[in-house]
Amino acid sequence: MALCISLTCWSSLLMTLVC
Repeated sequence: MALCISLTCWSSLLMTLVC
């Protein structure tokens, strides 16, 4: 999850659902 958040830090809002 840490990696996902780091990579999608800019789009955490949208990627949050995907993660």
